[in-house]
Amino acid sequence: MFIFHYAHHIIKIVILVLLLVPVLGHTQTWDETRKNLIYNASQYRKLIMLKDTTSLKRVEELIKTATELESDKETLDRILLNINYAINSQNFKFKKFKKIADQEYPNSEFIKQFTETDYLTIKDNNALLDLIMKGLYNDYYPYKLSSNPKLYKELEFYNITRTDTIAEIGAGDGSFSKILFLTGHNIPILINEIEFNFIRYIDKCIEQLSKRYRNVKMTSIMGNKKNAKLPHKVNKIIIRSSYHHFSNKEKMLSSLHESLTDDGELFIYEAPLRDTLGYCPLQMLEQDIIQSIELDYFSLEDKLDLGDHIVLRFRKKKSHLNSTK
Repeated sequence: MFIFHYAHHIIKIVILVLLLVPVLGHTQTWDETRKNLIYNASQYRKLIMLKDTTSLKRVEELIKTATELESDKETLDRILLNINYAINSQNFKFKKFKKIADQEYPNSEFIKQFTETDYLTIKDNNALLDLIMKGLYNDYYPYKLSSNPKLYKELEFYNITRTDTIAEIGAGDGSFSKILFLTGHNIPILINEIEFNFIRYIDKCIEQLSKRYRNVKMTSIMGNKKNAKLPHKVNKIIIRSSYHHFSNKEKMLSSLHESLTDDGELFIYEAPLRDTLGYCPLQMLEQDIIQSIELDYFSLEDKLDLGDHIVLRFRKKKSHLNSTK
């Protein structure tokens, strides 16, 4: 009887171990990551919408008005981005903000008609507006998750895992890093910028997340035009829509090369110049982007075409000719 009882327990232990083996060695697939993002983004949406419904509905009205008044989407995105971080990081009162905005965008019909109500709408709903602008949520009330195939294809291309350490360079307001956080991997994310006001805004967003989630591993990093100033090595670096703005590409690429682990990856998300009329005078042809990056530091391995935008995946070369200074 004792032998039978002992054998029964041994069998239970063996079965438990066999059940645990695939879990312990499991690497999260994209389908699981996508499900996690959908769940976490839905829960986060509920948290940031626990406020006055009138204010929330004004976000839709604001976006609708802005879209009607600004025909160029890229220009509109930049205006809304700049308005959002200016209001929420610099804490300008409405009159001071309006005066600066009129000077910055003298030809913008949206800015000309911008009201104090619009100002308060953005001030009160920055977390929601950030993720609407990135395409995670719909731009109409009640702002449910957007079925945005380009965003999900892009995220799949990054192949994010639980063992990654990621840096986003030239991150602007840091809202894409927030989406990376919502994939649920709980990985370290370094958010780099060279503009102090963006750093202030990113810090505010990290503080907002930390009030809602435990153990948020997101850190803002103040870099400069030649060096990202990352405090430790990472295995993936993402640069979204800012590479063409780099004024000293060679020095910055050298810095990024040094900041990547051996066999690390560099991802460049850009809207390459496809004709003579780009939305930004600094836009680059696709071949020029590739050539400038491959020169000494990285080798191109893959490309994702998203229509107006592309994502290029480069692998770190083991050595390069120039050293970071």
